[in-house]
Amino acid sequence: MSWQGIEGHDPVVERFQGWLRSGKLPSTFLFVGPRGSGKRSFARQLARCLHCEKYEDEKLDACGECAACRQVDAGSHPDIVEVALPDGKAVIPIEDLIGDRDHRMREGFCYELSLKPMYGRWRIGILDDADTLCSQAARSNQFAAANSLLKMLEEPPPQALVILIAESDQQLIPTIRSRSQVVRFQPLDNEVVTRILLEKQLVEDSQRAGLLGECSQGSVARALEMNRDDFIEFRKSLFKSLADGQSQLADKIELVSTYVESGESKEAIMRRRRTRDAIRLTLDFYQQLMRRQVGVELQGDALLREVVERRAQQGAPAAEELASRLDICLAAEVDILRNMNVANIIPCWLEALHGC
Repeated sequence: MSWQGIEGHDPVVERFQGWLRSGKLPSTFLFVGPRGSGKRSFARQLARCLHCEKYEDEKLDACGECAACRQVDAGSHPDIVEVALPDGKAVIPIEDLIGDRDHRMREGFCYELSLKPMYGRWRIGILDDADTLCSQAARSNQFAAANSLLKMLEEPPPQALVILIAESDQQLIPTIRSRSQVVRFQPLDNEVVTRILLEKQLVEDSQRAGLLGECSQGSVARALEMNRDDFIEFRKSLFKSLADGQSQLADKIELVSTYVESGESKEAIMRRRRTRDAIRLTLDFYQQLMRRQVGVELQGDALLREVVERRAQQGAPAAEELASRLDICLAAEVDILRNMNVANIIPCWLEALHGC
């Protein structure tokens, strides 16, 4: 079922319909889930429905024709405030949240939400990438912004609705988490990702769209990021290396490090994303190898199934050892989220796998 053109989140729609019917809609939400799973799109469509002039709020529907709907679609509705991480940056600029030094709390996200609605019932703020608020890259400034946001959440302005969006709620300070109604978004089915890529003409080749859908881990954004020839080639090389039980640790470190450093952007955030690519691909491999070892049908594309079968025929590790390797990969992914240096993560992660 598709709600407002958004697929895969019917349980979330039903929760909001329940809140609206009861008249007990919380003032602050924290949308948590994989990047590219539809959290921001859901927030925007929710704002559209709440501002629609034709339907009552509890209908959670939008006509798409009234002045309010057209303004939301154009990104110009005066009662909707959006802030997100700028491209290539590690943190949201403090000026976007609380204004520059000369206009502290007289400009920015927190100030805009303190104003009364101009047209509709709601003043809606959507803060994407909220999990960067406590990033180590600008800890003092970001804590100042986080504390200002916390103060607003403690005493929310009348008719203000705040939607924070994050991949993980663990990076937000506990007091912000405790004042938010957490709504968890699950990864999309791989088939849904493939269909979205083709229907929206984001990828023209159906075979490539299917491959990207299988690799996406339920994220359209991740599928698009991986729509690169260098990623496709790296995936093949990494899988072959993992399938070779005799491959050397130094060769694996060189393979991953070369991929991470070969991106066009040398920004730390981009290097972390490429390191995360390698970790997630390794998770894919060991998850399927685990399925093979316990007699469950394999998933994934032909390449993944082929390399997993090859490794199994060589004498794959026992299920307990594979579980340990999955834990090592998950721990490395947590280190990425904590903004640890990728130059340290890569050798430590691969050495732990090699010695397991």
